[in-house]
Amino acid sequence: MTDTRHYGIDLSSNDGHPIDYPAMVAALRALGGGAQPFVFVKATESTGYTNPYYQTDMAGSAAAGSATAAYLFDHGTDSAAAEVAYEHRVIGPAVPSADDLEDPLG
Repeated sequence: MTDTRHYGIDLSSNDGHPIDYPAMVAALRALGGGAQPFVFVKATESTGYTNPYYQTDMAGSAAAGSATAAYLFDHGTDSAAAEVAYEHRVIGPAVPSADDLEDPLG
């Protein structure tokens, strides 16, 4: 049986933009021996921040051949329901997403 690993990366506004999405996805695919790469893109943070590169990073990564999903950067200090509702208003109902819960104390 072949051990296939899928490699991915997370993108946020902290990453250098513009991003060479085809090169990024090719590097991830090479790491995984040709396996499907994935990219998680930061959509929101808490209940008041939207990543200004969210749409660009999602579209660029997908066009380059990556599986994509959004993530909410969650400080754990606001209502979880409010944070998820805010994220869903930004990403829409059809985008897979994850919650990146961070310790507010670091």
